[in-house]
Amino acid sequence: MKSYIGLFIISAICLLSACKKEHFYTRSIVNNTDYNIRLVLFGDNQRALGDTISISSNSTEVIQDHYSQHRPKNGLSCAFQQDAIVVLANGRPAEISKSIFSDDYWEKDLVGKRSLDQDCFFEIEAADLRILSH
Repeated sequence: MKSYIGLFIISAICLLSACKKEHFYTRSIVNNTDYNIRLVLFGDNQRALGDTISISSNSTEVIQDHYSQHRPKNGLSCAFQQDAIVVLANGRPAEISKSIFSDDYWEKDLVGKRSLDQDCFFEIEAADLRILSH
């Protein structure tokens, strides 16, 4: 009986890891953009919380994020889907949809820097971030 339980647990872990998709990105620095965008913040229980984020061009580094199926040297993204970017906003993981931008050059429009704590997140400084309640 114990061997069946162990086999079930191992099978479940293998199935879960096979379903996990990883999206990899490259990054570069761009400048001079201001944007107000809709942002989905994930609470501690991973429930989506709706907020609006204001990203200003006051930061020194802007993220340019290109999707790729192959892992580049510097890049793992935690985005759940291809058409999204993950940032840390006020210390919480947040996913920004690329669809909020008006053209294919949306990568010019994000201000922030790589998180020191977790390579797969981008971090937006508090001075450059305004969460506007609805």
